[in-house]
Amino acid sequence: MGNSVLKCRRSKVKQIAAIYPFCAEILPVIKLFKNLQKEYSLKYIISPKGFGYVEQDAAYACNHPQIGIKVLDEIPFDKDDWSTLLLFEPIMKKGDFFFNEVLHKAIFYGKQVVVFASAEQELLKEIERMECEVRDKIEIRTIRERNLTEYDEKIYIPSIPVILVGGLLEQADCFEVFLKMAEKLRNEGWNAAVFSKHPLGMAFGFYGLDHIWENSVFREEEKIRQINLYINDIVKCTCANIILLEAPDALMKYNAFIPNGYGIRTYMLCQAVTPDYLICCIPFEATDKNFMKAIGQDFLYRFGCEINAVHVANVLLDSADTMRRKQIKILRTNMEFVHQKMKQQINEGSIPIFNVVEDGIDALYDVLINRL
Repeated sequence: MGNSVLKCRRSKVKQIAAIYPFCAEILPVIKLFKNLQKEYSLKYIISPKGFGYVEQDAAYACNHPQIGIKVLDEIPFDKDDWSTLLLFEPIMKKGDFFFNEVLHKAIFYGKQVVVFASAEQELLKEIERMECEVRDKIEIRTIRERNLTEYDEKIYIPSIPVILVGGLLEQADCFEVFLKMAEKLRNEGWNAAVFSKHPLGMAFGFYGLDHIWENSVFREEEKIRQINLYINDIVKCTCANIILLEAPDALMKYNAFIPNGYGIRTYMLCQAVTPDYLICCIPFEATDKNFMKAIGQDFLYRFGCEINAVHVANVLLDSADTMRRKQIKILRTNMEFVHQKMKQQINEGSIPIFNVVEDGIDALYDVLINRL
């Protein structure tokens, strides 16, 4: 009995971890890492050289208030104050990450390596090409398919509330609002089925849909059906009483030159599981009451849900660079611009607006809960 108790105690000891590569998209993960999981204690965050974050507070990446964690530009493999390297492949790719070199060094120095990745990411393909003695020492965490034996053309409408978090631009703090809502639901006692598009969501016990999105056999209508069955199966197996969804792409196209994904996957997701509540993340320059009313009507038609709350992000579209590169490029402004814009709009429209980055999720959460 003594041995079993000892093993139990040991299993609860957190692994001291480093995350690579740090980039702006995972700043929300760094902020909420301690609150959303109990397996790891975060010691180091490392960005590749040339990203411009070295020795900066991590929040510098998004021009957010400082969080007291500095970024390194080299992984301290020779230090024995940490044991586990957490690797992932960024969704918004920028620069080179040298995963092959990083993996070999980590194993050479005796570090545990845990990789969070979706099935189609280049990082997994890189690992697959490595020699067996290295590959066998890497733990891969990816979304596992479930055996859905039920075959029915009917789309099942969940009997519990569904919250969708998305934005006009993916960079408009969507992941931060999503993670803070997930944390809030847990703290308030909800048993939430949480579906994220980011591979690091698996570190928090979230589910994903990449195994359906990336399935080359399914036609689009079959993907919609599979998503519906998968989400309903998770809800049934976990006895969830609320569903939280992260929009898989931007909610709408930017213009005819930069379509920004057209919002196709979000439309398909909402065909599979219609949201009851939509939290929309918007660049501060777009928080005009008439504009928000217009896109709200469009979302009601396309997604089956109006905008229930807005997060105002310190994002400014770099129009010149966007048109030149034919892809969305943003600038992160001082948070004071957000404050000024919110003061102008807060009493002018019927849609409640918030700054979740600085003020937290509580007020926004209360708005949604009062509508349940």
